Amino acid sequence: MKIGYTRVSTREQAHDSSALDQQTHRIKSAGATVIFCDIESGKSFARKEFKKMMALCGQGRVSELIITRIDRLGRSVIGIHQCIEALQKLNIKINVLDSPVNPSSAYGWYSINQMAGLAELESRMLSERINNGMEYFRLMKKASPRPPFGYTRVNEKYEPDLEEFNNTSKWAIAQQAIKFFLNGGTLRSLGQYL
Repeated sequence: MKIGYTRVSTREQAHDSSALDQQTHRIKSAGATVIFCDIESGKSFARKEFKKMMALCGQGRVSELIITRIDRLGRSVIGIHQCIEALQKLNIKINVLDSPVNPSSAYGWYSINQMAGLAELESRMLSERINNGMEYFRLMKKASPRPPFGYTRVNEKYEPDLEEFNNTSKWAIAQQAIKFFLNGGTLRSLGQYL
């Protein structure tokens, strides 16, 4: 059986762009009959669909895994390396559509590790850019472009978010949540409470 795996990092990418649709279309066109899809950062290897895919591979029914790029599997050299090694032990062919390589050859293994290194580099650089941007906002005493729940950004400052959500302002909901935590509530119980 040929299977495929697709991944985007955020819900915005999944809904506002066609990245996920493009991956799925290309993988189907390459012959995948079952496709697993995650909307989660590649830094985590605890992704729900990724784990399901690896479990199916472990059952011995998969002959080929199709992905568009190596960084769809993950964003760390070690994680990608472990994934590919596990697939090779199961005699599963890895078909990378954007850069066809054979990881069973020495050159193919080297190429995949280079691509994995670039994926991790890109992830680390993105984190640095975000951290530098946030530090700039702190130094300039400006509100973050993504204010915490219950606040809105007005003229580079935080103000209570009075937008209604189920007949209650987001500001009031945030205040309820804080009081709930201060009285010993947990995240799970907060979800049930709200």
